[in-house]
This record gives sequence, structure tokens and C-alpha cells, in this order.
Amino acid sequence: MQKRKRHFISTFAGTVLFVFCAVVFLLGCVIKNRSLKNDAAQLDQQIAVLEEQLEEERMRAIESQVQKRYYESDAYKEVLARSRFNLIYEGDRLYIIK
Repeated sequence: MQKRKRHFISTFAGTVLFVFCAVVFLLGCVIKNRSLKNDAAQLDQQIAVLEEQLEEERMRAIESQVQKRYYESDAYKEVLARSRFNLIYEGDRLYIIK
């Protein structure tokens, strides 16, 4: 009788210890899950900001290419020659007013 009682107590204590450990483990998992969700939300916000910055940089690159093409064009060279260097076509007259 005494052996059975001792076996029952040790089995019960083992079961309680196992259940306690399981509850602590699950509680830790729940807390870590919340932490990971917060981290994921912050990363999503950072991704959105970086994607917006990337789009702005792409637009700037396109604008730079357009500007470069204009500066390389004959139309810009003509405007520059006329306004800065006072060059004129044959038959044109240049008036300088001071």
C-alpha cells in the first residue's frame, strides 16, 4: 500500500511539473509571438519608406537623363551660344544695349 501511495505521489508530482513546464513554455511562445509581430510591423513600415525613397530616386534618375539629353542637344547649344557667347547666324544682327 505504501509503495502504491509513493508511486502515485511521484507520478502526480511529475505530471504537475510537466504541466507547469508546458504552461511556462506556451506562455513564453505567446510573448515571443507578440514581440515578433511588433518587429514585423516595424519592418513593414521601413519597407514602405524605403520603397517610396527608391521611387523618388528613380524619378530623379529619369529627370537627370532628360536633362542630360537636353544639354547634349543642338537646341541647348544654340541657346547657350546666343545668350552667353553672343554668337549669331550669318545675316543676323546683334544689338548690345548697355
